[in-house]
Amino acid sequence: RRRLAFRADGDGAVTLALRGVRSVTTGEGRRAKTHLETAGGVLLGDLVVSAMQFPGRNVLFDGGPMAKSQPAATPVCTGYPHQDGSNREKIPFQRKDIALKMVNGILSNRGMGWAGGVDNATIDVQFTSPQSLSAIAIYEDPGMPSTRYVVSVQNAKSGQWTRLGLVVDNTQGVNVFECPDFEIKAISYVWAGRFDGAFKGLGNSTAHIAQFEAYAAEDMLTVDEVMNVKDDGIPEL
Repeated sequence: RRRLAFRADGDGAVTLALRGVRSVTTGEGRRAKTHLETAGGVLLGDLVVSAMQFPGRNVLFDGGPMAKSQPAATPVCTGYPHQDGSNREKIPFQRKDIALKMVNGILSNRGMGWAGGVDNATIDVQFTSPQSLSAIAIYEDPGMPSTRYVVSVQNAKSGQWTRLGLVVDNTQGVNVFECPDFEIKAISYVWAGRFDGAFKGLGNSTAHIAQFEAYAAEDMLTVDEVMNVKDDGIPEL
């Protein structure tokens, strides 16, 4: 097993190059010499991302009872009930009790469906003061990820909205969206249910989400800081 620390390039891509080497000893006794030479092909049994470290703190949650930091905003979660074609209009509803933070890092075995019987749902974040963000991360139960959703941010200076990403036919437990370098006043998350051809629109579905994170843009970590880890593999920062 090998542990690596790396960042994506300017295009958001990561290239991992591996070269197999082996130790070769020539000669005998005092004349023996050891050197490294390139070996044959390298077979990867599995390649996974086991952890992600963001440079700043999650501004949507505090750090606990003893922490000095407080949430920079409170997400407002709204569900829009399924309109079944009748004349009776169904009124949107807000949920203040949904869990937008995982328990002990566990994504599954929790009731993460927070808006049932809806065509679409939104999570809106209005910061009390503009924030410089590095990334927004959306975690979901990998057993029942969302059908599709879009994440956008509002420029605090111009008021214009910028779409960070559109996720369609999602199969990921987590999606990370890189933020632009301008200060952000608000975040918009719009979720859409499954397609229902009978009404030529969306269908009666349940919105799922496990954790919603927005990370502050702080000084980037140096290679030495990333590689200086404790026994459990977490950077010693």
